[in-house]
Amino acid sequence: MASIREILALWGIIGSNLVPYIRTLLPEAQRDDERNEGRHPGVFLMPNLSTAIANEFLSKPGALGVLTQMQLQKLTYIAHGWNLALNETRLVADELEAWDYGPVFPLLYDHAKYFGKSPIPRLITDRDDDKLSFFLGTPKQHGTPYKALLTEPEREVLNRVWDRYKDYSAFRLSDLTHKPGTPWYETYFGRGKNAVIIDQVIQEHYLELAKSGASATA
Repeated sequence: MASIREILALWGIIGSNLVPYIRTLLPEAQRDDERNEGRHPGVFLMPNLSTAIANEFLSKPGALGVLTQMQLQKLTYIAHGWNLALNETRLVADELEAWDYGPVFPLLYDHAKYFGKSPIPRLITDRDDDKLSFFLGTPKQHGTPYKALLTEPEREVLNRVWDRYKDYSAFRLSDLTHKPGTPWYETYFGRGKNAVIIDQVIQEHYLELAKSGASATA
């Protein structure tokens, strides 16, 4: 188990004012301005799809042909949780559900399921949920890769999550998210199988992780 010093170092935060720092990391107005910088007036960036965030991890050096769909599910969930805590905004737009095998973004599952348990060799595209296109289509027919639009604070969260968890196996990541007290555990055993895991529950959990310096759960 990581020490408090190690978890604080992980996020680049030293000192005792962690929670005030989290809540004031980026004022809402400034966050909106940064997220929409250079956009046409009236055009606002929404949270990204889970498939786009998964592609951010697949784009990391050495990730293609190594990460499986289970690892992508857990990394995307962990990044979503830390972003809720640190930046107070949703990183992922689509719903997260408590499945038997942990927290799952159904949209990401639908687009990654045909890769099976094998490492994913390319970026996820908008046609990967089509079985015929996936197995019989040419590379050009596989569709367009999902692409995320991130603020700098959001990208920093993804980078930190990658640095911390890139060497974790799928089963180790799954174990972190299954422990008692995690959002998955509280939802699965409290509200039932496949119930939506509410953002507020996720945010509170990751705020507690930040305060306690715990890294044994996610």
